[in-house]
Amino acid sequence: MTPYHWLPTLDALVLRRDDATAALVASAKKDGTAALTLSVTPTAGRPRKKAFPIIDKALCAALADGFVASVAATGALLVHTEVGATMGSQFVVDEPHHCAWLGDWGFLRRVDLRDGRVTSFALGDCPAVRELVSDRNGGVHALVDEDTTPPTDGFRAPAGDLLRFAVLHCDGARVERRRVFETSRSDPQPLCLSLARADDGSLLVPHPGGFALLDPAGALVRAFAVGETKYWGPRAALAPGGRRLAYTAGAGRLALVDLERDVEVVVEAAMDDAMALVAYDDGVVDVSTGTPNWDFQRWGAAGRIASASHRAASYAVSPDRDWVYSCDGLWKATNLRTGEQRDGQIIGAARAPKVACTAEHLYIRTSRGVFQRYARAAEVAGARMSS
Repeated sequence: MTPYHWLPTLDALVLRRDDATAALVASAKKDGTAALTLSVTPTAGRPRKKAFPIIDKALCAALADGFVASVAATGALLVHTEVGATMGSQFVVDEPHHCAWLGDWGFLRRVDLRDGRVTSFALGDCPAVRELVSDRNGGVHALVDEDTTPPTDGFRAPAGDLLRFAVLHCDGARVERRRVFETSRSDPQPLCLSLARADDGSLLVPHPGGFALLDPAGALVRAFAVGETKYWGPRAALAPGGRRLAYTAGAGRLALVDLERDVEVVVEAAMDDAMALVAYDDGVVDVSTGTPNWDFQRWGAAGRIASASHRAASYAVSPDRDWVYSCDGLWKATNLRTGEQRDGQIIGAARAPKVACTAEHLYIRTSRGVFQRYARAAEVAGARMSS
């Protein structure tokens, strides 16, 4: 057995690369200390071996060397890409099209969830990826920082007075610029650097003074002004049906909007700022808060519905809305109905600022660039037994 719930034995781990095979083998140093040996056998050239003290270091070394790790029995998949700036931890999963999109510094990466193969798309003058949203057709929308000043000797100078952001779209073949937004350091206006998409193709995008809704053709439908926040920038979210949205209306204030009835309700939330929002078609909104508590809160027009405190910067919620996940060294899960808690170890977890959840899987990306998928077998089984 290993300390990882998704890896029952070392023999279950498959490491593959186009030009080599590899394996992890339990071993011991000369002094008897337990170790793990990474054995790499290239198709051409001499085999090589290296010993590591723990699985985490051995597997991270293999992933950084271009190997894809998988465990057939548990459905685990691990891939390494170069993250670059911390913004690059962004990713979005599109399981119906068997892919995930990752934002690295200067690149979009498409990961095939069946075999872990990575396809890269250069972003040119848009190096920093802030938000990623699936287009539901296997492609992705990306909110990025635009910087047309070429780097000097590998160093990119700080941006000038004019700050530019863009929304890009990649269909899996090419990257296309859709919209550009600007703001000035000398005369700043609130700008909500959020990106969301409804099922009909409508988009929520940044707009001077806050954010705006665009119809599927890209025409402006309505603009919203947002209040000043305390530490972090304003946030907004659009429900899948396109009829509800939520946004931060100032420090500690959350606005819930019914677009069909043109009704807006503002609630006082126990937070200074929000790190992320998720809006639902029934008017409920999930909030990953910042200071002072860094907790998860669920709100409706009548007030707070539920909460969970993992002290994390990012949370993800299961499709049935029962389980809330975070990750910082360990993945942690809390059932909002019963209070039950679970946790488990991951790989390369210096920090894990981004986590996502589907009906069957938990996806995590760490600051070391390890993108990983684990089965939610225990939680899913519990939900099915109780339903």
